[in-house]
Amino acid sequence: MIEPVTHRIGRGYARRQDWARIHGTPATATVTKADMDIVNDRYRWKATLKYEDAEGRTRWHTASIPTAKADKPRVGDRYTVRYGPEHPGRRASIHVNLARPLNRRGR
Repeated sequence: MIEPVTHRIGRGYARRQDWARIHGTPATATVTKADMDIVNDRYRWKATLKYEDAEGRTRWHTASIPTAKADKPRVGDRYTVRYGPEHPGRRASIHVNLARPLNRRGR
């Protein structure tokens, strides 16, 4: 049986995300935009994050999480981003957990 290409691609993406989550270079990211998105008929919080990589280059990343798992990310909230140092801009090599902010602005 031939495995669909999308399954192979999805597994590679998941492996890179897992690697970044465990071994990635950490950086503190700040939410610059937060809103709601609908993916496959499910509501998700979506946040645009800004951070600097180890070389001082500004990076941007968009992450999302189901609405039931976390409070809405707010502009100014900070999160730890972990990225693969070999490819700091590769989306699949970046991990952020929107359910665990470092702080909540205004608290």
